[in-house]
Order: sequence, then C-alpha cells, then structure tokens
Amino acid sequence: GVRSGSSRREAFVSKTPRGPSVRASVGRRIVAAFMRQARDVPVISVRRECSLAGLAAVRASMNPKVSWITLFARAYSLAAVRHSCLRRNWISFPWPRIYEHPLSGAVVLVEREVDGEPTVLGGKIRAPEIVSLANIDRHVRRFQTAPLRTISCFRQLLRVGRYPGPLRRFVFWSALHWSGYRRCKR
Repeated sequence: GVRSGSSRREAFVSKTPRGPSVRASVGRRIVAAFMRQARDVPVISVRRECSLAGLAAVRASMNPKVSWITLFARAYSLAAVRHSCLRRNWISFPWPRIYEHPLSGAVVLVEREVDGEPTVLGGKIRAPEIVSLANIDRHVRRFQTAPLRTISCFRQLLRVGRYPGPLRRFVFWSALHWSGYRRCKR
C-alpha cells in the first residue's frame, strides 16, 4: 500500500537514533549552581540613563587606556562609599537580617575556557574604591588571560564545581545565606 505523508514521518521519527547523554562539564555545573542560587535573589529592575561622553573623553586621553569594566567597578564602589545600602546583603539563615559590609567588592565576570568549553567565571576585586584604576585594570586583565590555576577565586570555583550536586548546592547556599561577612568574602 501507499503510505500517507503523516505515516512516513512517523516511521522516520521512530527510526531516528538517540543521541548520547554527556556528563555536564565543571563549567556548566558552576553556572548551574549560580543560576540555582539566583532564583532566591530578589530583583527589581530600575532604568537610569547616564551621559558617559565626559568619561569616554577622559578614557580616550588615558595612556594606557583602562577597560570600561574597570571604570564601572570603580564608579560603583565609590557610590557604595556614599550609599551604604549598596553594601548591604539580605541574609536569610538562621533568621532574616541585613548585613552591611564596611567595604565594597566587585565580581568581574569573564569568559574563560575550562576543559575545552567556554565558561563564565567570577573574579573578585576587594575594595575597588581604594585601589587605583591601573591596579583594578591589571586584575581584570589577569582574570581574562592568566592561567586559571593561578587565580585563587577561579581555583575555588573549579574545585566546588567538581563536588557532587547536593554538596555543591549546599556550599553555594551557605556562602550566600548563612553569614553576611562570608557572603562578601566569597
């Protein structure tokens, strides 16, 4: 007999081979842990427009020129000096409270290759409000180019990324929800 188009497609689909399951890489497990914890972070979007023409002119005259992320990290940290609410964290365990850190911190996200796969890793810069622009920029460039094992925060992330799922989730959760000081440190 003659098959209809629908039954031919069904026959093709039933003969389609299945692909293999591949273990998630360390990089993907780190990002998955970030995303799992991000579900608990309250987010309110606010839009502000800023004129950056003056800053762009100053940046253009610099020698050597620093990255935009360097300028934004420094600007945010200087704002946090004046506005303590930018240095506060909501800590939920064992009771809800707000922790205010004495200094600001910046986490610079960079894409690096881990085990042959692009992975987003966060490099920490402590107290960028008291660090020179040149030093902040050196940190950023180091996060982008230095061997992964030479950067302490990357080593920590990669080590935790290799933990079994439940332990990895607990480590991330405890770093964010147990202690305000530890949250700012991690």
